[in-house]
Amino acid sequence: MLRKALRTAQNFFPALEETKNDVYHAFRRYAGTVHDPSFKIVRLLPRQPDDLFLDIGANRGQSIMAIRRYRPDATIVSFEPNPIIFKRLHDRFKDTPGVSLRNIGLGSAKADLTLFVPSYRGFTYDGIASFARESAETYLSPKTIYFFNPRHVSVAEYTCHVEVLDSLNLAPTFMKLDIEGFEYDALQGATATLTRHEPILFVEEFWRDARVAAKLTTLGYQEVIEHNGMLVKGRSTGVNAVYATARRLPGLR
Repeated sequence: MLRKALRTAQNFFPALEETKNDVYHAFRRYAGTVHDPSFKIVRLLPRQPDDLFLDIGANRGQSIMAIRRYRPDATIVSFEPNPIIFKRLHDRFKDTPGVSLRNIGLGSAKADLTLFVPSYRGFTYDGIASFARESAETYLSPKTIYFFNPRHVSVAEYTCHVEVLDSLNLAPTFMKLDIEGFEYDALQGATATLTRHEPILFVEEFWRDARVAAKLTTLGYQEVIEHNGMLVKGRSTGVNAVYATARRLPGLR
């Protein structure tokens, strides 16, 4: 309820949007905290000398900070198709060693697609931008904003370039996907990469599309959770899920 109240309040001060984000990042750095406690699983991942973390749906760099919180030495490639967010992302992390930023999205085919970015009363919700218009629009509702009025909703459109992960010649050991309903499409374009390298997957809001779990099952992936300081087979009770193969987690049964 508090989050909903704060979200409602911020809609009346759209000019403070960037100030809020700057304060957010400064506080996270100073306090050593992360935006999502689920990222604690990073500290449990087996370490390899060639570890490569893919941050698919970088937004403003929250996941970069979370991964580096638990793996300060991590090599990260981040993908963010929104040109407005990417500029801010680039300004913030351009000089960070081991972090590579790419202004593209990932999908099932190479294309130029329309990215839908919703706003309410002029406050831009770029964190829920999506290539699926319905996904971008439906977040803003009476469930998320008090005194919601659909007349105050607007959706901006940006043309963004999308590549296929399999064409990028990357060998990831970990992939985070948070692309607002486009996860399955990205995985479709990553089939060869998943088969060859079997990266551990961190999928946000996995429950939105049953095809995600079905596809990963066919590739030998199992859902895992933390239990007593270890990653074991289990079902997530939160909004995120972690998937792994026995090759990446040899003790997996």
